[in-house]
Amino acid sequence: MACGPRPDFQIATDKSPGAVWKGFKDRYAGITSLAISGKLIIRTHKVFECKLEIGFIRPDSICFFAEGPLGVDLAQGYLIGDSGMVDFPKSDTRQKFSSRDYLYIEQEDIAIPIGALQLGLVFFANSCSANYMGGSGETYRYDCRANDHQGSFFIDRDRCLPGSRLLIIGADTARTEYSHWRTFDGGLIFPQVVKIIIPNLPLNLEIRSSRIEARFVFPKSLFKNKLN
Repeated sequence: MACGPRPDFQIATDKSPGAVWKGFKDRYAGITSLAISGKLIIRTHKVFECKLEIGFIRPDSICFFAEGPLGVDLAQGYLIGDSGMVDFPKSDTRQKFSSRDYLYIEQEDIAIPIGALQLGLVFFANSCSANYMGGSGETYRYDCRANDHQGSFFIDRDRCLPGSRLLIIGADTARTEYSHWRTFDGGLIFPQVVKIIIPNLPLNLEIRSSRIEARFVFPKSLFKNKLN
């Protein structure tokens, strides 16, 4: 069970579709950067766990570091706009990638869609316009389309928070589920558990966050081996 104060789940008084979407966007409008620390659980033909740190800077830049069992560095890299690089210290190899590519952990025979991980985890940074498609119970559905992906948000009309998100990126369809919401330092309300389910691979990703801060600076050391 998470420690700390209960999240400030203020019930929305205006539950019109436009107001609920605006309430969701406004809640995270002031976040320009984010740091997340926790654990990544990968379920595919096997179950694999690693420590994970992710940094995000608006509008579309991330860096990440994954550490496996016994403190072994698995991968570290970055994605700025649509161009990125990942370094695998154990095998001394590097890989260029874009948001539509896969992150290959060769020693574990695992492929992770970069876009599904990025957009599923950093759910609040979407820039697409939303079209209200109807509601079911206390949940409103909003369809969104961007240049490289499309999908739907399913927003709790009372709390103006997403319960889940559907993403279509290239050949992959990913469903992201958000749960165990908590108030972190600075009053940031964020889900401690994010599950990303990609049936066609098949692949399940689960990010369990232990620390989240709404401020982050990219470490300069990350770019010392930047590929030309």
